[in-house]
Amino acid sequence: MPGMAGIANSRRHADINPRRPTSLPYGSQLLLEVCRIAFYSVCSSIYHDS
Repeated sequence: MPGMAGIANSRRHADINPRRPTSLPYGSQLLLEVCRIAFYSVCSSIYHDS
């Protein structure tokens, strides 16, 4: 899956600077994190099944 590497790279790049200001309220941040975790778990399950 070629898209996975790009997603992982952008995630790693975002994690380099944890002190960047966030314009989103905490609830939106939490929702994004939950969606990202769910997305990764779905992708990993698809990857392992194939």
